[in-house]
Amino acid sequence: MAVLGFRKPNLKLKSIDLPHKDVRDYPVADTDLLTTMGDAQGPLFDGEFVYLNTDGELARAVSGVNDFDGDPLLVISGAGRIDTKTTGMASVYWGAPGLEFETKVWKQDDSFAVGSNLTISAVTIDAVSKAGLRLSVSGEAVYAVCVEAASAAGEYARVKSVAKHYMP
Repeated sequence: MAVLGFRKPNLKLKSIDLPHKDVRDYPVADTDLLTTMGDAQGPLFDGEFVYLNTDGELARAVSGVNDFDGDPLLVISGAGRIDTKTTGMASVYWGAPGLEFETKVWKQDDSFAVGSNLTISAVTIDAVSKAGLRLSVSGEAVYAVCVEAASAAGEYARVKSVAKHYMP
């Protein structure tokens, strides 16, 4: 894998009333994820979902929602930042439903329509697997709803987090 150069962010927070208390820093279990090389799935992306492991450290959830013992956390400070590399920690959103954000970490061959229910699953971004959003199917957990669909692959989809519930 080549070293990443400058890249556009994969996440844009849109909620103007994002409470600071809902952003927390946690140590990352594998600090290689904070370098520009990362692991086999590349560096930790902003917009990727992670979970807290039993040691209280952030862990990547590449195979998707089945990796989550608790609630998924949205990474808002990914790899390549001086502060994340220095501290070995990443910032995540941990808060109430209602966070609105634009993300590029979604299953590019899904067609999101406004109001589509979304779950967390393995998605391919830049030829590597990340835990991102895709359309929910019957019986799956729903974590977000599409607010504005992306116009094409590689574009931002605008979504809003919701209280976890299951598709009928």
